[in-house]
Amino acid sequence: MNKECGVKNVSGEFFVPELSGGGDERKFKVEVTSELETFFQFTGFAFAAAACVLFFLAYAGGSELASYRGHLKTAGVIASALGALMAVLYKATDNYYIMDGSSRKILFNYRFLWFSKITPVIDFFDLYALFVTAAAVREDCLTYKIVAVTKRAAVITLSDYEKPDALAGLNKKAGAMAALAGCLYAECPQRGFFFIDHNGGDINKIRFDIK
Repeated sequence: MNKECGVKNVSGEFFVPELSGGGDERKFKVEVTSELETFFQFTGFAFAAAACVLFFLAYAGGSELASYRGHLKTAGVIASALGALMAVLYKATDNYYIMDGSSRKILFNYRFLWFSKITPVIDFFDLYALFVTAAAVREDCLTYKIVAVTKRAAVITLSDYEKPDALAGLNKKAGAMAALAGCLYAECPQRGFFFIDHNGGDINKIRFDIK
């Protein structure tokens, strides 16, 4: 333990997990929230909140707003309609990764309204390891996500940020995904941030730092 910075280095036992061979383990779908989905979600909430305020002012506002009630109601209806539109567009957007055992690739599926596209991300052969790591969205907010590390030490995020109580489930899923890909895996400990020890493009070791 480094007492000065509060970091403990944990090597982690990386290994190639066995694939059970079950049909459900030949393909995995991992949902991710795109920036477009986030935009529609938060914009929809903003319009809904604005509509509530406008309707409140229209129906419960003071006498000084009497001459504006009609305009406030109209603005509330428009805000409600825009919020509903954002909700529809959010539902019409779907993005996720596919671990495909048949093609031996990680694929990315993008769908918005009627447009859909599946793009190859990386071959299983080029994966070095796949595991869960802690990720600090903010200093006071610890989350976890599934990541893949390529043989050239590039990092690919394969899931959304999840709360700490999801760690066990994420570890289990990442282990099954690594088994399908035939790459290394190690269980992420609580508060385990990964670190890649590499020389140029060659990876020497991956370890977890407990912070």
